[in-house]
Amino acid sequence: MDQLVLAFLSSPEVQASIATILLSVVTGLVTAASRAIFGWLKANTSAKQFELLQALADAAVRAAEQGAIAGFVQDRKATATNIVNEGLKNAGVKNLSAEQIEAAIEAAVMASAAEFADTAVARATVNAVPAVAAEAEGDAPAVDTDSDTPDGIATE
Repeated sequence: MDQLVLAFLSSPEVQASIATILLSVVTGLVTAASRAIFGWLKANTSAKQFELLQALADAAVRAAEQGAIAGFVQDRKATATNIVNEGLKNAGVKNLSAEQIEAAIEAAVMASAAEFADTAVARATVNAVPAVAAEAEGDAPAVDTDSDTPDGIATE
């Protein structure tokens, strides 16, 4: 019985399905949390400030992540916070609290994680297709191609 379960779970189609389900659940949870944070921010900032803060936080999170990947950023959160603070300072916005800035950065991180999860789901699905196609091809009847027919139409 255990071997049957292991054989079933080792199937590429099953693994892709499990990965898709798990990533979909994670994406849903991250999206819900992100919406809650954005709702709180919208309620506590003006429309223009919210748009600016959201854009700065998105850009700051991406920049901090790229810097971490490249190896010259050690603390992504501090880097993102500094970028957002500088952007707000340059835009002349002074009335946002550290809590609002931190919430915007957290929401941007969650949105980025949701994007990553969506991409991972797509990759898992795409990677499962060749395995399924190869298995299906093994079961397909052999077809001969007659070179005398126009456009290589298959004949059986």
